[in-house]
Amino acid sequence: MAFSFGPSGDKPTGDDSLWRLLAKLLNRFYSSNSVSRVDVATTALDANANRKAAFIQNLGTNKLYVKKGAACSTADFSGIIVGGSAQDDGTGGVFSIGTYTGIVTIAGTSPRYVVCEDS
Repeated sequence: MAFSFGPSGDKPTGDDSLWRLLAKLLNRFYSSNSVSRVDVATTALDANANRKAAFIQNLGTNKLYVKKGAACSTADFSGIIVGGSAQDDGTGGVFSIGTYTGIVTIAGTSPRYVVCEDS
């Protein structure tokens, strides 16, 4: 799977180098996860003391709740990632984990997402 941004792979707005870095990380460290639980915390990333950067992209159409820590829920989260127009269409939001090295959990209705980690 190759990731790109904008209608022809160009950046939508903002700093070109940031979008290129994001696309590079997504392409290099792609791993897919499909979870069928509803409103139950699921580990998206285990703790990793060597983490340099990480991102989560919502591949589904429903909101995806993300928590930097254990036990994410729709009432206890660090951020919400907007869903795409259709499953796997690449328009779902992206949440940057940054250099946080702890566990990252997700929750939502029929979560579908991709996690990319550089360590």
